Amino acid sequence: MTSLQPLTVAIVGENDRSKHLAAIHQSPHLRVGALARSVAHDGNFTERIQGTPHSIVDDPRELLEQGTSDVLVVCTPPDERAYWIKAGLGTGRWVVSPLADPSPPEARSSTRWLIDVPLGWTAAEAQIQHRVQVTGRIRFVRGRMRVPVGWLTGEGVLVRWGAWLPVMLERTIGVIDQIRATTMNHRHPGAWEDHALALVSFANGTEGTIEIDALGEHADWQVELIGDDGPILCGGDLRAERVQGLARLYGQLGEHAAPASADAHRALFLARWIRQSGRLDTSLSRREARRG
Repeated sequence: MTSLQPLTVAIVGENDRSKHLAAIHQSPHLRVGALARSVAHDGNFTERIQGTPHSIVDDPRELLEQGTSDVLVVCTPPDERAYWIKAGLGTGRWVVSPLADPSPPEARSSTRWLIDVPLGWTAAEAQIQHRVQVTGRIRFVRGRMRVPVGWLTGEGVLVRWGAWLPVMLERTIGVIDQIRATTMNHRHPGAWEDHALALVSFANGTEGTIEIDALGEHADWQVELIGDDGPILCGGDLRAERVQGLARLYGQLGEHAAPASADAHRALFLARWIRQSGRLDTSLSRREARRG
């Protein structure tokens, strides 16, 4: 196996940065280069970059103008995310960021956009696929994700944290044809939602539910497949999967296009579909959701 080309990383923003720093620190082909001033104020960050040549800038836009970095990690608030994704890709850099809604058109077809999405870089989908193969005909599926309340930072739970669960179910169970959803905001005024529950119908006749919430401290995901021989479960710890996923993401950065990037448009569409159904308080077909 050939070693990866050394890459210099610039970081903008503070949201969830500590997890990114830990993963970057574990990747021998990555080094921290240019930093935004707000990031450099973090004590843990300073400890990790001691002895590493780097520059600190007051205006984050200087990170792009300097031209000394190969990778831009976007840890900004959600309303700034699309700007930095577009700017980073526009300068030829690799960009690591969460999903943005809306996402820049340039990002949807880019081979340099690596999406920081829970479960997208782990073996979660392979777990589900294996269970599907041994279950046979699936009559009903229950998918659930519980996100810690502290993970929400100014945006709803669907796009930032929950978008990949519906994607995995579509890729393993079948195309979703109908959604009847309820979305609620119990604890986060101003956010899109902190609880979403969707009744889903797949084109192959399977029925199911998808539930995603950020109402407590639990951090896990679970998929239950119900077939002729009874239920089969799979799932995992979301905190552990988050650490493993970021380690894999950064470990492969620069090697090839991100597998997650190809499904960014699908993830956003499914999240919007659930939101739209909840907002209108009605069942929506796939065609109706696309028109909306």
